[in-house]
Amino acid sequence: MAERLSSSIRAIKRTRLAAAVLDVVIAPQQALVTRYAILKALHRIDQDVAGHKLFRKEPLGKVHVQRVIGNLIATQALAPDRDYGRNVYRVLSMGDVTAEEAFALTSPFGYVSHLSAMQRWGLSDRRPVALHLTLPADAVARRMATEQMGMDFPPPFDRLPAETGVRLVNMVPPAKLRGRAVEVMKTAHPGAWLTVRGTATRLATIGQTFHDMLDRPDLCGGMAHICDVWRDH
Repeated sequence: MAERLSSSIRAIKRTRLAAAVLDVVIAPQQALVTRYAILKALHRIDQDVAGHKLFRKEPLGKVHVQRVIGNLIATQALAPDRDYGRNVYRVLSMGDVTAEEAFALTSPFGYVSHLSAMQRWGLSDRRPVALHLTLPADAVARRMATEQMGMDFPPPFDRLPAETGVRLVNMVPPAKLRGRAVEVMKTAHPGAWLTVRGTATRLATIGQTFHDMLDRPDLCGGMAHICDVWRDH
């Protein structure tokens, strides 16, 4: 029985299309991917004359995403992420990422904020137990996702995500991410952020961080701590 199982595992081969998707994903050192990221990679390959030949007769869509993910899991290139579970996959050839980067790779419109941002900017010597994150309110996130999909899939592909059933989703992180507790704030008015050099992490700008101190002192160490920070900086 064990021999039959072993031989069946060895018989699974990585398809040329799955290998091409993996190359696209690895190029930017993306250690976590979503179904939407796989769809974007497939779209990019489909636009290339040579890459287009890798597709079967049916138009690019959900079926290709499912096949590629299944093949990459079977050939041990991807595995479901231990924190997110469904619809987020680790690229096994790359090292793990921090909680901040995992969040950035799965929630495209969120950023590190409040006391966590204060600590990253060197404004506070406190090390927050929870990772403070800001996400746009659900209605705002849906609008932002629709706009981003329009840029990712310009005409004549502007309806592609809806037709395939694969859409851009601004995921809410789990209660614990890479061993860290997570505290999420949603807002109808997302603030300014920047990308930390050499990482995927998005961080509230220093101006936004000072604004957040006054807006939500309870998430920034309390008013007494904020007064100390403003006095010192």
